[in-house]
Amino acid sequence: MFYEKRVSDPPKFAPIVNDRDFSRLFVMEYSNDQMEVRIFDFIHTEKERDFKHASVQYRIRLKDDWEQLLKQVEFSKIDFYGDWKFTPYDKDKSKRLIIVAQK
Repeated sequence: MFYEKRVSDPPKFAPIVNDRDFSRLFVMEYSNDQMEVRIFDFIHTEKERDFKHASVQYRIRLKDDWEQLLKQVEFSKIDFYGDWKFTPYDKDKSKRLIIVAQK
């Protein structure tokens, strides 16, 4: 999920896994409200050396986008939090966007 703070300074690279036998690297490219994630998997065991690649496209939706969409499909109660402790969402400070909605 995207949030304002992350979009203002988006990461380009993210090492997801890096252990003895396997490494995974995400390379992210941003264009307007789209993000492409290229996934690079490196297998490097004693018996095997291999490389795999995949990619996926995401549409970036921020708090206002989610609020509008959820209201359109008639959710009556929508709450936004900035963490799993249910701290109110602050677009300048929160490092997560967690949505709780009820029909």
